[in-house]
Amino acid sequence: MSATDKYLIADAGGTSTQWSLCLNGVAEQTLSTGGINASVTPTDILTREIWNACELIEKADRIYFYGAGCVSNETNNRIAEQLSLYNTNALQEIASDMLGAARALFGNSSGIACILGTGSNSCAYSDGIIQKNISPLGYILGDEGGGAALGKRLVKAVLREEITDSAILSDFREAAGGGIAQVLQHVYRLPGANSYLASLCPILSKHRNHPEVARIIREEFASFFANCIARYDLRHYDSIGFIGSLAKAFEAELAELSEEHGLTGFTVAQSPMNGLINYHSKN
Repeated sequence: MSATDKYLIADAGGTSTQWSLCLNGVAEQTLSTGGINASVTPTDILTREIWNACELIEKADRIYFYGAGCVSNETNNRIAEQLSLYNTNALQEIASDMLGAARALFGNSSGIACILGTGSNSCAYSDGIIQKNISPLGYILGDEGGGAALGKRLVKAVLREEITDSAILSDFREAAGGGIAQVLQHVYRLPGANSYLASLCPILSKHRNHPEVARIIREEFASFFANCIARYDLRHYDSIGFIGSLAKAFEAELAELSEEHGLTGFTVAQSPMNGLINYHSKN
């Protein structure tokens, strides 16, 4: 990369896409557009959101696009075709949000990288690439430690009267939009059940010192470590890092479990963007 090359980094998720046009490791222009998932976002919405960033795309000598759903040549080509409408000369690299998280957390070193948001994901990373990925399986079969899984645990505890604290129940009714009938409608009849369940996580964070809430948090993150993290060969890794607002909210609990698994290097970042700007300034 030339010292005068401008590089554009995109961090695309289902809710929003963050864009940073950079020169020499400094973001000169930033932009937030709507969410993009390369696997499921309809073409008209994908076209609109890429167009919303066309001013930055046109200025870039290199484009690094990290996105949810960027998992195959087919999905990656969907993104590449849209980017090429506004810049045919820029070098493009299109990769998964998991690789973006790992590069942001560890750069040219190695470690276990994790994303904790509505869902969860993880990988063993070194030499700039993902060495192994345990499939998260989605919120119905897996996504342990993600927001939807935590929210589901809270819903069950409240509706089965395992939690009876009046302050927690009041916060739950307000966030959930009512009682059991409303909750079941959101989960079983309305779209976006995973996002709905994840939206209840602030209750867990607020009442984390309540014994039953503390148990839910501990057990769900322990499940994530047991089913995903422990399946990597931890003899070769001593560091673990997390990306996501959920990880930031529960940093103390994650740090404790990481240490218990012998992962003494621990870091959390709410967003991968700063780490990716630094990574691509050097690579």
